[in-house]
Amino acid sequence: MIRTTLLLAACLTCAAASAAAARPALPVGDGGVPAFYDWGAAIPDNPGHQLRHEPLPASHRLAHAARGMRVLYTSTDGIGGKTPVVVSGMLYLPRGTPPPGGWPLLTWGHGTTGGADVCAPSAMRPDPKHSTLQRVIDAWLARGYAVAATDYQGLGVPGPHPYLQYRPEGYSVLDIARAAIGAHPGTIANQVIIGGFSQGSGAALGAALLAPTYAPDLHVLGTVATGLVVRPKDPGGAPQIKAHQWASDHASVDTAFVMLFLIGDATTMHPGLDPRDYVTSAGRPLLTAAQHGCLDSMIDVSNRHRLTLDKAYTAPFMPLLDEIDEAGKFPSTRFTQPVFTATGLADTAAPPTTQYNFISAMCYAGTTVDWRDYPQKTHEGAAVASIADALDFADRLRAGDAIASNCAALKPPPPESE
Repeated sequence: MIRTTLLLAACLTCAAASAAAARPALPVGDGGVPAFYDWGAAIPDNPGHQLRHEPLPASHRLAHAARGMRVLYTSTDGIGGKTPVVVSGMLYLPRGTPPPGGWPLLTWGHGTTGGADVCAPSAMRPDPKHSTLQRVIDAWLARGYAVAATDYQGLGVPGPHPYLQYRPEGYSVLDIARAAIGAHPGTIANQVIIGGFSQGSGAALGAALLAPTYAPDLHVLGTVATGLVVRPKDPGGAPQIKAHQWASDHASVDTAFVMLFLIGDATTMHPGLDPRDYVTSAGRPLLTAAQHGCLDSMIDVSNRHRLTLDKAYTAPFMPLLDEIDEAGKFPSTRFTQPVFTATGLADTAAPPTTQYNFISAMCYAGTTVDWRDYPQKTHEGAAVASIADALDFADRLRAGDAIASNCAALKPPPPESE
């Protein structure tokens, strides 16, 4: 069964969806977004092709962006691995004149927002209380990077969102980079940094793992992953420490996160599965919240109804959780390009212990890792505090400088961080 550490680790709280959004009838959370997101035509079978774009609304404007747009592009279903799908996202171009060859590109994976279409970052109104996405993207724009930010498979566009699955999320991250470069020749260069925060750390590392075989046309320089929410199938002989276990007062939050697995992963992995068959009458309000709203509203409903896993879900769902958990683990921790990681030692959403374990596995496997920890920084706090270090890492890669791994100095987080 998925441990509480995994369920809590992916949290990037989002604003509740607008009450005016249309109420979809399907359990997977489809609907409530503008017609832009519904492609409706045959999907080309070449992944990484931009289908259309439109200007982003004023609510999504960033200080250092000369232009921001919603995009629809082609990708590959990350569960079956063969069927073409449509994915949505955002593309920002920085101010100023592009350098010769074009702006370098950051392709970005966002943290958890929810499972309904209205939770796609390109569709939902940014919440100033949770501005990590905007602050990070604007900092990269200010440094002269174009930024492509996927919504992930199934968010915004029709279909379920396979939550915390590295392959569909990784494909989405890679293909929006391909689409951006292809749609803006001479303006965006094929010099790619992969990045992500929280849920997006798994998307970024998944993209880095898959890039050599899935997208060899992309010139990937390295990866930036903060607030790691990832686990290996087998850490090999890497040193591992006992992960922090959460107290029972988080039960209602766990229950809300599990609903993301039910409406997204289970329905994608088992076509025809109806989530309503795995939810009790007590859990129905949470299912409704997941269909129509985002993470904040889901947690609020779970708290108000004091929901636990046993109270909200039927017993047959437990084997599904095990299957989903196993499918999301990384088959390898050996990455061909350097990886920068950032861990806040006051992170209560993605425990530093679990982050250390994955970094240790990467080091043992021979990955070049530039790991950093940030005392007294929380989950989002470390993402913001690490911006300067991450940009320096990326600039060194672009300059052709060798990245020195500091794996030899890797140490477990101090006990007080637990």
